Amino acid sequence: MLERLYSLDLIEKKPMVSFLMGFAYAVIGIALAAILFKKDPALVTVAFIALLLYPTVTGMLKREEEKVGRQKTIIDILHLRMHRKVVSRYLLMFLGVLLAYSFFSIVLPSLATNTIFENQIRVLFGNLSGNAAVLDANLFSQLFTHNLKVMGLAFFTAFLIGDGALFLLVWNASVWGTIFGTLAKTAALSSALNPFILFGLVLLIVLPHLILETCSYILAATAGGVTSKALVKEKKSVKIKKLLISSLLILAAGVIILAIGMFIEQYVLANNDLYRNIIGLSTLT
Repeated sequence: MLERLYSLDLIEKKPMVSFLMGFAYAVIGIALAAILFKKDPALVTVAFIALLLYPTVTGMLKREEEKVGRQKTIIDILHLRMHRKVVSRYLLMFLGVLLAYSFFSIVLPSLATNTIFENQIRVLFGNLSGNAAVLDANLFSQLFTHNLKVMGLAFFTAFLIGDGALFLLVWNASVWGTIFGTLAKTAALSSALNPFILFGLVLLIVLPHLILETCSYILAATAGGVTSKALVKEKKSVKIKKLLISSLLILAAGVIILAIGMFIEQYVLANNDLYRNIIGLSTLT
């Protein structure tokens, strides 16, 4: 019902609507899960948010597939600029969900946070490791391989279930949002600093890597949806070929973007003293 309050045209014309929608749906999903599933709401919040976003994301991807199908040559497909509109709106929704999780992680008491976001809290320290002071080829390879697997999962989930990759992307937003919010809150407790200021600093530091990595997942999910449409719904070989070419181009762009993101994650973040100091403060509580 909520998706009837706005149109896809509004989302295309006003990008910030996507961000506000992601934040609002995350607040609704978290609240509903906390009320209805008090014992174990962590994963249910992700499911609720994904269900709320599903109609809008489905509509956006359907429009994108239709645009590709109308193109006559490979050059025309390239002129779509790798589906930048749908990716940017998808990304803004992702950031809205992330900020909602971060907000609640900061303002809620620790006991409530640990209950509502239990599964997300479990991966806190694993995701915030950044001990390498210089670029290490082995570590880069491990990070890149791990995130390629996530990209592959996003692709095949979208290919098999249509927009099933939405759950994976919302899950990543919930994990990162909880991590950054909890990091800021725990660092503030040990330093008497404002947690929102610390969160803002952390977000500014990680934003380049965060956006690039998220874009790679979104591109993989988009490619999976386009490939599924080409092989299952289309009957004309010419149209199938165009859709498959578009899918390959999207995946190639995703891999390149992911490689750049992994470089930033390993090298830039590992050598950022402010980031390391905030992490150090968070371990003192």
